[in-house]
Amino acid sequence: MASFTPTLVEISPAFLRIVGMPSEVRKAVERALERRKSAQAQGGEGHKRVLQAGGFFMNLDQHTATVDGRDVELTSQEFKLLAYLMQNAHRVVGPPELVRVARDYDPDSLNEARQIIKWYIHRLRKQVEPDPSSPRHIVNIRGVGYRFEE
Repeated sequence: MASFTPTLVEISPAFLRIVGMPSEVRKAVERALERRKSAQAQGGEGHKRVLQAGGFFMNLDQHTATVDGRDVELTSQEFKLLAYLMQNAHRVVGPPELVRVARDYDPDSLNEARQIIKWYIHRLRKQVEPDPSSPRHIVNIRGVGYRFEE
């Protein structure tokens, strides 16, 4: 395997060119740098990172969550899941993606992902749903995944 030494070359403050890397790696690094830049812009001085939808309010910087004005105590995994579902309310999120968010783990199969995530969703619903047995906010789309609804 050939070795290479990547070099960052700043062409302008807004553009970095990565020299000496295979194109797939270069693209992945560029996407990561873009995500980092975006995250820094969102979390700048005096700017709170918050999510709000219906009666749900999350302060991502302070790691706090309220539902209909009531503070809810969430584990770090539950907090990540709720934030991710709220940020992706426009789509259904599959179990493997949710496992990656909650546990930073890539499941070996869809079945494994379903088995892992169902317990996290169950506990999260107990915290945030008025009636966890008939969820209105964290909704299962059978055979596909979960979606957040206000």
